[in-house]
Amino acid sequence: MMDDRLTFNLLCSGNTVGVFQLESSGMKRLVANMQPSSFEDIVAILALYRPGPLGSGMVEDYVQCKHGRKKVVYPHPLMEDILRETYGEIVYQEQIIQWYRSWLVFHWVRQICCAERSAKSPLKFWLNNVPNLWKVV
Repeated sequence: MMDDRLTFNLLCSGNTVGVFQLESSGMKRLVANMQPSSFEDIVAILALYRPGPLGSGMVEDYVQCKHGRKKVVYPHPLMEDILRETYGEIVYQEQIIQWYRSWLVFHWVRQICCAERSAKSPLKFWLNNVPNLWKVV
C-alpha cells in the first residue's frame, strides 16, 4: 500500500537494502534526512537525488522546509500554487510547464485588459501582440 506506516518506518530507519534506487549510501542519508511519510515524498526523493539538485543546495533547502526549520519562499507569487507541495522548489519538469502556462495566461489577460482600455481594434491588437507570445515562451 502507498500509505503503509510500517514501510515508511522501515525506510526512515535507513534499512533500504534491496529497495531499488534507495539502497546506495547517499540515498540512505537522504531518506533518513527527509523522513518520508507519503508516496509523494518517495517520488520527490527520487527526483531530488540527481547531480544538479544535490550540487545546488536545493535538496537541503527542501528538507529544511519540509520539516519546518526554514521558511518556504516562492520565486514569484504566480508559482505558489505550483510549488506548494515541493516547498518552493522546482523539483519536476512538469512544474516548469505549469509555470509557463500560468505566466502565459497572466501575460495575455494583462494584454487583453490593456487593449480593452485603449480601445484598439481587436484585429490590430492581435496582430501587434502575437510576436510577444514567443518572447514569453
